[in-house]
Amino acid sequence: MEILLTRGDDAVALLRDGGYESQWRRLHAECPWSTGNQSPDFLLPWYFTYLDVREPLLVFTRSADGQLAALLPLAVDRDSGGLSVAAMPQIEYGGWLSNREMGGDFILGAIDRLKTDFAQRSLAFHYLPFGAPVDWLARVPELGGVRVWSEPHRRPVLQLDDPARIRAALNKKSNKSRFNRLKRMGEVEILRLHTRADLDPVLESMKAYCDLRQGAVNGSSPFSDDSRNEAFHLAMQDPPDAVY
Repeated sequence: MEILLTRGDDAVALLRDGGYESQWRRLHAECPWSTGNQSPDFLLPWYFTYLDVREPLLVFTRSADGQLAALLPLAVDRDSGGLSVAAMPQIEYGGWLSNREMGGDFILGAIDRLKTDFAQRSLAFHYLPFGAPVDWLARVPELGGVRVWSEPHRRPVLQLDDPARIRAALNKKSNKSRFNRLKRMGEVEILRLHTRADLDPVLESMKAYCDLRQGAVNGSSPFSDDSRNEAFHLAMQDPPDAVY
């Protein structure tokens, strides 16, 4: 497997290449553990919003017919030279895209390729997506000079494909009480925001609520601390129905 690495202007050229984006979309759709955090609809706006402070770094391989077969989207801090998964820390699930058969071999090859150009640098994925291969972790010593640390975490998620389970959760006394308190404040409704024009009028309130909650819970203010975060969220509204 030939591991390719491109960064800087060469990586930007690939990110602007419609053919590369189409192959990326196909790969994202076919990868069993892909999440929205690895989709071009999410990462392309991020790369171009943060281009002045984060240098794009793409690690990938191609199939025998020249098609994109695996991709690890990364970024390099232009000031510190630090290496990170693209869109960190705004994402929860960092990872790579590939088919199941290639998953472990590709990430091992990518790490081996990176250690040549980024010796003494660390790379954190935060959480790996559910279903991502982890058997390769035991093979990391084969690379020599590379250390890896991992820890399992439970996933307290609600399955949205079971209407009966959702109804049961909403009918719990505690949840009914929460809805009643909300109704006393005003009518509760869900609005889907499709475009920049939809999002822009409410973004200031959303920024304030986000910073207040994150500041209280995690000691961070995602919008106050990051002047580009607002532009990034607006840019994500440009691809039709990418986020809502």
